[in-house]
Parts: sequence; structure tokens; C-alpha cells
Amino acid sequence: MVALALIGAALGVWLLEPAPVAPPTIMRVEPREPEVIPAFAAPERVEPAAAPVDDVPVMQPGSEDNTEHGPRHPHPIDDTRLRIYRENNLIGAMNQAMDLGRYQELRSLNAQYREDYPEDEHVLQAAYELIADCQEGLSDERQARAREFWKQHRSSQLRRFVRRHCRL
Repeated sequence: MVALALIGAALGVWLLEPAPVAPPTIMRVEPREPEVIPAFAAPERVEPAAAPVDDVPVMQPGSEDNTEHGPRHPHPIDDTRLRIYRENNLIGAMNQAMDLGRYQELRSLNAQYREDYPEDEHVLQAAYELIADCQEGLSDERQARAREFWKQHRSSQLRRFVRRHCRL
């Protein structure tokens, strides 16, 4: 009886033992450089048709025309909108250079921005220059300038990035 119990137990262990499983394969993914966005790309200028095909008028730029007067096609792409488009792309390229720590590229893009958009109503040029300085190397003088920027420009879009890169 004991022998029968031992044989039953051995048979149970043998039947209930899981099948051998192959070890999982590990996929290796090589890190790659982030894609660099071209800064100066703009859409091709498209001249609006003289008369819309579907009899819906084109919304006039800079006028009091709006959709309350009925349906309108969007405004045509004019020089002002192309300039804004290029400015937004340039700011995006500067943000990318800042995020990747490429301070020389950030400086050259900021110089281009100073040349093309001298009005700088949002005080972006000084902030980008300060961030590039701090990315190049922190010093007491640069941190003091960053603190001063932090105190003076409370509504700056780049205030948090000055704080992050200049370690305030």
C-alpha cells in the first residue's frame, strides 16, 4: 500500500510538472538622435481664386467681416501670416535646441530671431540668451542675472525654463 502511494505520488508529480519554457528573447532597441525640425519652412503661398467655386465668400483680412454674416472661407495666406508662421517655427527650433542642450545652436537661432523680429514684445531674446549661457556653464554672475530676470519678467513664457536651466 505504501509502495502504491509512492508510485501514485511520483506519477502525479511527473504528470503535473509544467512543460519546459524557452527563455524570453530580449529585443535591443538602439537609441537614436531626435529628429531636428527645420526652422524656416513655410507653406507655399497659394493665391485665392478670384471667385470661390461654391459662391461662399472669402473672409477678408483685417476687416470687420466675420462668420456672423454667413459662412466664409478662411482668410487667405498673406505676408503677415507667413511672417507669423516663420516666427513660430523659429521659436519651435529654439525650444528644440534648448531641450537638447545645444546652446551654440540656440545662440545662432536667437541671433537670427533678433535680426528677423527686432520688436521682441515677449522678451524672448534675452531669455534664450540667458538659457544658452546657463547651459554652457553656470556661474554666480549668470545665476544672478537669471534671478533678476525671474523677478522682473513674471509673465514671460520662458520664465520656468530660465529657472530650470539656471538652477534657481
